[in-house]
Amino acid sequence: MKKLICVALLLALLPIFASCGGNGEHPVVGTWEAVSWELSYGGEMIDFGYINDVLQFFYDGTGVETWGSTDANFTWATENGSITLIFPHFEEVSEYEISGNTLTLTHYEEGYTSIAIFRRVD
Repeated sequence: MKKLICVALLLALLPIFASCGGNGEHPVVGTWEAVSWELSYGGEMIDFGYINDVLQFFYDGTGVETWGSTDANFTWATENGSITLIFPHFEEVSEYEISGNTLTLTHYEEGYTSIAIFRRVD
């Protein structure tokens, strides 16, 4: 149970994105729905499969994560292939990659690696 709570918290922290200057366009802006999530913990890969998580990134550097029926507001920023999501009580930094309509977030922490894959829905 403790692992599951830690994993759920990790996923909530995982989404990390950033705004840019210039014309306000950033490839992460939009709505992304989770399609899979894997966690490598202690050398063992755990595939959580589908998770009910939606990330919305807005041009002004704000966003909303909807996990089930719970919304959490955040601000976001990107730098050198990393994205940072800042929630009211924590922040999370992950590597991110966008390929077509797929967003991959990879988070490294001592003892585990988390990979969440999202698809653009807007």
